Amino acid sequence: MKNALEEIADEVYEQLRARPAGFCACAQCRDDAITRALNKIRPRYISGSPIGSAVTRVALSQRQARAEMSVVMLEAMQVVRTNPRHLSGRGALRAG
Repeated sequence: MKNALEEIADEVYEQLRARPAGFCACAQCRDDAITRALNKIRPRYISGSPIGSAVTRVALSQRQARAEMSVVMLEAMQVVRTNPRHLSGRGALRAG
């Protein structure tokens, strides 16, 4: 069993990571943003069944699901940017 949104969250993060100016590119900030976004959105679990997995993936590929994840991810990235948990020398801030 797996939350199908984990893959979508990774994809959306990669698409949006340059948008919030000054968002840190370190692994800790990336993980914090993705975790926060996944905790704010209703999970969509899939089992090992090929049919159930295919149906869920089709539903998640629709624009509405990705748009919802994009909004939640941008909010999560803003929170992480404002309150980073990494040590000051650990990750370089991106110019923006």
